[in-house]
Amino acid sequence: MNSGRARGFTMIEVLVTLVIIGVVSGTLALIWGNAFKGRSWAFKKDYHSTAMAIAARSIQSDMQNSTMLVSEETSANNKWLRGGINIGQDGCFPTASVETAGKPTWYWYCLTEGSTNPDYGQVEYDLYRYSKSIDNDVKQYPGCPKHGSTTPAGVYGTFGTSSTDPAALTYPTMSSCGSALSDGTIATKVVGGLSAGAFTKDSRYPGQVNIHLEIFKPASASTGTRPIAESVNLRLKVQSSLTSKS
Repeated sequence: MNSGRARGFTMIEVLVTLVIIGVVSGTLALIWGNAFKGRSWAFKKDYHSTAMAIAARSIQSDMQNSTMLVSEETSANNKWLRGGINIGQDGCFPTASVETAGKPTWYWYCLTEGSTNPDYGQVEYDLYRYSKSIDNDVKQYPGCPKHGSTTPAGVYGTFGTSSTDPAALTYPTMSSCGSALSDGTIATKVVGGLSAGAFTKDSRYPGQVNIHLEIFKPASASTGTRPIAESVNLRLKVQSSLTSKS
């Protein structure tokens, strides 16, 4: 005779089912967590790799177009790189027709003093770039054939020199890397989170600079089990027409 009712779950069956669900859920959470960490690490690695590539292209573009590189030391511990486009090493500008070479332009790269990143417990640096075109009336008068008080202002010019030329210009001053310069020029952040960086010039090779930029993030809970390491090492020289500054 049929009792008319389906047999229900026993307490033991319910408990076993709950245990199985707990084990499966824990396993899935572990798998998803590891997958998320892996994707997070890959994203951060790609991000830093792209940032370093952009920084390298920016510096390469400026150096390859440069006609002038400041011969002074690049500041304490080689943290600066300063140069000019369509500006001669003697400070005369423009060195070529503005229509073909563009306006005389100066640029200035600098590395910050560094600050501790609490996520990794290490000191990191940011790289900034300043740039500004010189808007004097130089379109019709390429070169700088003469200096002195007889030179018409705004016709010939010198940049970054101590000439008495009326059109003499110099780099503005900087209070700290990343802050606005004394003339109001705003910094552009090129890459952040560097673990090391330097611009090294060799006096034996005028116009040549060795550039080293490095990002290293040690393994941590936030990046998974693997570290992140990206670096840029460049040896660049300004245009071959550069002559050594006396």
